[in-house]
Amino acid sequence: MFRDQWSSFLNITASIVQGLVIGPAACVVTAGDLAAATAGNISVIMNSSINSGLFPQLWKNANVTAVWKNKGSRTVPANYRPISILPVLARTMEKEIARQLSMYCICKEIIPQQQFGFRANSSCEIALLHALDGWMRAIDKGDMVGALLVDLSKVFDTVPHQKLIMELADIGCGMLSLAWFANYLSDRFQRVVQPPIYTE
Repeated sequence: MFRDQWSSFLNITASIVQGLVIGPAACVVTAGDLAAATAGNISVIMNSSINSGLFPQLWKNANVTAVWKNKGSRTVPANYRPISILPVLARTMEKEIARQLSMYCICKEIIPQQQFGFRANSSCEIALLHALDGWMRAIDKGDMVGALLVDLSKVFDTVPHQKLIMELADIGCGMLSLAWFANYLSDRFQRVVQPPIYTE
């Protein structure tokens, strides 16, 4: 799966370790050098994960920490949001799998044109322009126009994993891919990290 993706893989790896400097000033290793030196071995690990249908268990371990929302007092807990920090290799693999799944959906025309979220070259502004255009056409024809706006809070936290796997099967993902996604979603571990406190 990763064999023909060297440039993409190098870009993802370099973006994650961007600005990394190792050693004294006379021995500087750039992110590009590090990515080029490690990409071959990392791709072997990732291909092995894909070919076996197993996501490495250690990569499922996340540290959850609180990040200030840049508003309000730093002493008020409600002004913080939790973020989950995964190992760098886990994030690298997630990004590549997401890119490949997205390309598959685009090639197979699975995602409808009317969906604006989570698509490349799309945005809230484009969705609003599309809606306004439709409303103006309806008004020009003398039709009534109404809008129902719903904000689904934490919607991704409520999607049943089995339903997600069934959706992936419906769009044509093979058995090994389905096994990989099912394994990826299972047996996750989180701990709260707010130095000096670490939960287990």
